[in-house]
Amino acid sequence: MKNKFAQIQYSNIPKELIVSPNLVLKDESEYEQLKVSNKDFSSKAFYHLKFYECDFRNCDFSQSKISDVRFTNVIFEDCDLSNLKLEKALIERAEFIKCRLTGFKIIEGS
Repeated sequence: MKNKFAQIQYSNIPKELIVSPNLVLKDESEYEQLKVSNKDFSSKAFYHLKFYECDFRNCDFSQSKISDVRFTNVIFEDCDLSNLKLEKALIERAEFIKCRLTGFKIIEGS
């Protein structure tokens, strides 16, 4: 009989990431292997974003809405995700470390 409990898969991002101090998120964009620190994305709306192998540190996504989003193999550490609303979201291998998640919502997601 197979184990009916799925094994937890932690993120496995590369050690060498592109530091992106001037990152501006744009609708219908893909971002890969980025290290993003101290950015304010609060109270914004975004559409159709994809993030692969990214590391977010001390970023503020509070009060934002992101529709049709994919996070694959990502880490959020010390981020404010309070009242972040994700619609049609796919999240795979993500870690949330010391993040504020009050009011965080995923609608039609997995």
